[in-house]
Amino acid sequence: MIFSEDKWMKGNEQDAHVPVSATLSFAKVASSLANAQEMFLNPILGAALTAEIEAAYQSAAPSDDMSALIKMAQKAVVNLAFWYYFDMLQLRINDQGFQRQESDTWHTPFKYQEDRLRATFKQRGFNAIDQILDYLYEATGRYPSFRESPAFADMQRAVVRSKSEVEQLVYIGGSYLVFLRLRTEFATVEETRLMTVMGRTLYEQFRAWLINPASFPDTATCTLEDLRRKCAAVVIRHAVTRLIRLTGTLTDRGLYFEATATAGEQNHTLQPADDTAIGDRLALYDTDARTAEDNLRRFLSRHLEELYDTPPQNHILRDNDGHQAFFAM
Repeated sequence: MIFSEDKWMKGNEQDAHVPVSATLSFAKVASSLANAQEMFLNPILGAALTAEIEAAYQSAAPSDDMSALIKMAQKAVVNLAFWYYFDMLQLRINDQGFQRQESDTWHTPFKYQEDRLRATFKQRGFNAIDQILDYLYEATGRYPSFRESPAFADMQRAVVRSKSEVEQLVYIGGSYLVFLRLRTEFATVEETRLMTVMGRTLYEQFRAWLINPASFPDTATCTLEDLRRKCAAVVIRHAVTRLIRLTGTLTDRGLYFEATATAGEQNHTLQPADDTAIGDRLALYDTDARTAEDNLRRFLSRHLEELYDTPPQNHILRDNDGHQAFFAM
């Protein structure tokens, strides 16, 4: 594990990520931290890189690269542990069952405070995982064992590879949770919209190029990364429209408008968007998606002309020589 009792109690390593009381014992949170690392972090990093990080954590003087990765990993684990085990950490389990501890000076938080804490821990934890992946993708040469991880294998095959790529086209508030929700739509969009634009043959070649970039043809006047990004724009735009149609949402709670008003314990409220607002936003994203498709078609015609079969025009072709009739477009 990337936490230890000695550093927790003496070094206060947790304070860099979550400010907690000095009286919080390591024994109280040890199992939660270990389970959070096992559930959320290890499957992404893979066994080889996880072992390297844990060995570096136990060493006396880890390298600067490993120190940076350890801090990011700790931030993810401690926040996700407090989110996932939020209720359990507030209780004590003994022979008399489940008990909640209170004193004359300290009491459990109000409901709205608990909700905010849960949301904060969840957002920070998943965003930290996203930060780890972005860092490792850009520094693969310094972490060769990352190439053995499931996350790297998924990245190699993916058309849309990170939250930041989505954020460049559609504002999602930096939320890794929204990105995960959009990912469920990516495969469907690729098989329906992207394949339709590229044609089945070129689409299957494109998928093969992603797995084996060396097979990308020399005759192309673009790079594979240029092509991937053009395709990613189509996938992202259509995934957003599908998500709105299915759930009316661009956040993990819905498509909301923010407002300032006096409301109980806080003056910041979120109101669900009405049908008209959702329809207006959907029409805008539909237009963006069609534009992304047109951009991809022009890109393929310009840079992959030998491999791209230009789709036939959708109007009737007729020889008008010697005739006055014509088709108006």
